[in-house]
Amino acid sequence: FCAVANGSDIGDGAVIGGMSGVQGTIPAGKIMVGNPLRERSEFYRIQASMTSLPEILKFWKRARKENSK
Repeated sequence: FCAVANGSDIGDGAVIGGMSGVQGTIPAGKIMVGNPLRERSEFYRIQASMTSLPEILKFWKRARKENSK
């Protein structure tokens, strides 16, 4: 299942991942996933970086606390 807005244009050979939301034009041959819709490589890069966010947040909180002394 994916949602496609009225007036959207999906190019020949384009692939849309499940649970994605399409608005606008998707060029031919592109593989797009997510909501908001992104190219597959960017989507997976973002998903992979999310696992690091808790550690990054701890680092910045610790650094902020040390710099406020």
